[in-house]
Amino acid sequence: MEISKNRRKWILITFGALTICCLLLALLLTYDSVIYPKWVNLISPHPQQVRFSEPKLIAEDLLDAYKLTWSEDGSRIEVYEGHWTMATPDEPATVKVFDAHTGDLVDMYKEGDTPDQEIFVCPDKNIAIEFKEIDGRKWALSLIRDNKQINEFVFSPVHRGEYEGDRVPYKESFSPECNYFTFIVDGWIYYEGEGPTELWLLDIHSAILRPIVIGRWPVLRLWDYTVQWVQPDWSPNEDEIVFGDSEFGIEIYNMRTMKRRWLVGPGSAGLEPKWSYDGKWIASNQLGENRNADSDSILVISLDGKKKAVTGQCSFFSSIEWSPSDNVLAFLCNTSQGDSLWIWTIE
Repeated sequence: MEISKNRRKWILITFGALTICCLLLALLLTYDSVIYPKWVNLISPHPQQVRFSEPKLIAEDLLDAYKLTWSEDGSRIEVYEGHWTMATPDEPATVKVFDAHTGDLVDMYKEGDTPDQEIFVCPDKNIAIEFKEIDGRKWALSLIRDNKQINEFVFSPVHRGEYEGDRVPYKESFSPECNYFTFIVDGWIYYEGEGPTELWLLDIHSAILRPIVIGRWPVLRLWDYTVQWVQPDWSPNEDEIVFGDSEFGIEIYNMRTMKRRWLVGPGSAGLEPKWSYDGKWIASNQLGENRNADSDSILVISLDGKKKAVTGQCSFFSSIEWSPSDNVLAFLCNTSQGDSLWIWTIE
């Protein structure tokens, strides 16, 4: 009889422990998929819909268009056609140059994309940054001024799990006035390397290198899953950066206060947010639910998060860039019927 009671006791304890584990698992799943998005949308601004003039079609029937750039004066738009992964010297991209006002094709030439770099240069200030890999976990970054090394920094990702993964610096770039240099260390949950995405910043003047943003990631990490995208885009005066995505929302980081604030939550967010010429608007690619249909749209949000405008629809927007001289947004729309170049004037 005593054995039976003990056995019953342990069955109840085991059942209770399993029940608690299941409830905890369900709670964490609910938090990641339901509670967190609703909470972020609750505390973040809720922009009101506004309308601008309709986007203007500049060119159509483009072949595998994957990137666009503006001329320095904002009068022309260069569109790169070729394989979406990257052009090579053997198969250079076809670059078509369009007049941004009339849409006329004014030039066409061949040019391979810039290969992966280890040295990044800001010519206006005679500043260069050089990367060197030390081993699988450490890197060296050299600050060079007037062809002389000023400082060298040895760094590694702040957080690293048990998997090696591919945690190398990438998306390296200078700020608009070359006062800062940023790069990203990618982050995934498991297969590509366990660790959050990290945004590192080198202050050129003070010669300080540090991670300034650690991307958000789910509480319950059960599958291969990217964490918050922290590729930065700078405000015109270099005081702030914008980053984020549609999974975790878009945020703004202030360089002086070193604090981040919500611009919009996941319900009103998009990928790779970018600052407008006058600093009053931020544009991003808002992904639709049906990836096989024309469900993506371009989302433009005011800096205070109170206004938004949406245009689309498209299967995929491969490139979105603001004019360097005006509040005009150029974007490439990629569909099964062909690729096209559009511009959108934001009043």
